[in-house]
Amino acid sequence: MEPYNLFADLLSTFRSLNDGIKALMVIGFYAAPVGLAWAWAYAKRGRAPQETPEKEPELVDAEPADPARLAVRGVRIEKL
Repeated sequence: MEPYNLFADLLSTFRSLNDGIKALMVIGFYAAPVGLAWAWAYAKRGRAPQETPEKEPELVDAEPADPARLAVRGVRIEKL
């Protein structure tokens, strides 16, 4: 009795399939590693940080700047 050959059985099954199914199998064979690599890279990278909108500066009622106080901080004010 001849020993069973799994590869020959799979080859004959593949030959008897419809061409559309063969195309899907070939595409899946190459697309699966690419998809797994993409999923691995996405999981490794994590979620992208969400951009927080910059807050507009609040308008504050303030008295005019005192030139003497600003001079202490090293700011020089010139009169126009």
